[in-house]
Amino acid sequence: MDMIRTVVAAGLVATVTAGKTAETTMGETREFWGAITFGDQKIGHLHQRFAEPSRANLPHVSEWETRLVLGRGGTPLEMCESVSVREDAEGGVQAFTYELRSFVGGEEKTTMCTSGTVRDGVLIVTSNGYTQEIPPPAPGSGPQAQHRRLMAERQSAQPHTYEELTFMPEMVRCIKTRVALGDWEDVRLHAGTARLQRVTRTMEIRPLHPDTQWVNEDGVVVLAEIDVPMLGKAEIRSCDRETALMPSSPVEFMASTVVPSPVPIQAPRQLKRAQYVVHYADDGKHGLCEGQGQTIERLPDGAVSVTIDVDEAVRAGEGKGEVGHPQTDLGAYLRPSTYIESDDPLIQEMAAEAVGASEDVREIAYRIEAYVRSKIVSKTLDMGFATALETARALRGDCSEHGVLVAALARAKSIPSRLVVGIAYVGDGAFGVRHPSGVFVFHVWTELLVAPDAWLPVDAALGGFDATHIALTKSPMDTPSPVTDLCLPVLEIVDSLQIRQASVEEEKN
Repeated sequence: MDMIRTVVAAGLVATVTAGKTAETTMGETREFWGAITFGDQKIGHLHQRFAEPSRANLPHVSEWETRLVLGRGGTPLEMCESVSVREDAEGGVQAFTYELRSFVGGEEKTTMCTSGTVRDGVLIVTSNGYTQEIPPPAPGSGPQAQHRRLMAERQSAQPHTYEELTFMPEMVRCIKTRVALGDWEDVRLHAGTARLQRVTRTMEIRPLHPDTQWVNEDGVVVLAEIDVPMLGKAEIRSCDRETALMPSSPVEFMASTVVPSPVPIQAPRQLKRAQYVVHYADDGKHGLCEGQGQTIERLPDGAVSVTIDVDEAVRAGEGKGEVGHPQTDLGAYLRPSTYIESDDPLIQEMAAEAVGASEDVREIAYRIEAYVRSKIVSKTLDMGFATALETARALRGDCSEHGVLVAALARAKSIPSRLVVGIAYVGDGAFGVRHPSGVFVFHVWTELLVAPDAWLPVDAALGGFDATHIALTKSPMDTPSPVTDLCLPVLEIVDSLQIRQASVEEEKN
């Protein structure tokens, strides 16, 4: 899953700099180069350009490119993010483009491009050929307006805090951000020591992981620390172009995502019922899912007791009638979307092949599960987070690719679907981590609506749903930024997630 890049990119949005470097037909242009490091290891770079208009009625343009190299189970995956934001004099976003591509060994694996334009009071967003209309970004949420706000707030000699709305291009919405202006400090840099002001930014979507910047008198961010779940603190240091473009090497993060099991589970794929005591830092907004087959109980010490009952999950809705008589609107779970292109001819063809002549919705669900498992012949971590159509063409990927393809084939047969992110047990040795009781890893599977209010879990990647699956978040993937919205709730608890007890009921032969 592409969660690490999501968090690093969120921190980069706020790393706005200043300082006159050139004059163009647009007027004054500010440019910034930064090296991104984890510990002593360079893992990428950032390049930003901010163009002031030459006349008052022209737009402000901000552009930035980020390149990161991440290791996923030993596979170096390069992520390239390109962003452009156009804002008016009040800082209102008028238009933006956001492109994310992933490469392995120089070969492009996935690509996603999202663009938006404000027209007649709405933001018209197009992503992967699908269009949505949503409210426009708030005034003052553009990157250059926020820089001007920072410079104005710094006129106060006393440390203080203020709030603002930050437009996040990859999330296609504004995020409430608390900005704390701190003291001036002597900060050690490569070229010596500099007197810089500490600025801490805390976004409401990441309340447990604030980012810190050190800003000089001109408003230039000389150093930034981004608190990355599962890894720790990544740094962005201002540097020249030559230094920023020096070779980067991948930082392996998959090993840091595993959750040790308190007991070994001998036959996890056959496990029908289990109870776990789970602990995580609770920010009041994120937590475990509760529903059919997964019940939770808050314990006095702050931990959560989680019971997984496979029979309850798979039998829910039996005898309640046919799908298609919803108690709530299911449009978000049926429509084709950016990552679930259920209207594409190839997806339609594969759905027909998977289902055959079957008309029973439960049988159709399990046929799709088995079909996707057999079709994705290369079980690999080199795809990042591909769309259903990219997966159908490549026939390779990990759990997220299995999940989106199952969801798309189901929708092609008019069965509502959603993705689930959670953890699942995989035994010992996952991602090179040795643990005597085995480990749980972060995982994606799919749920299909087979009767009113009855979501059937299916897992094409592992060959079926079992009682080691603990759900953390669920989504129909219908927002303008579906992967980010799916991943961020998990990222807020991942660092602190522990399974302290496990009681399993394994079937007897």
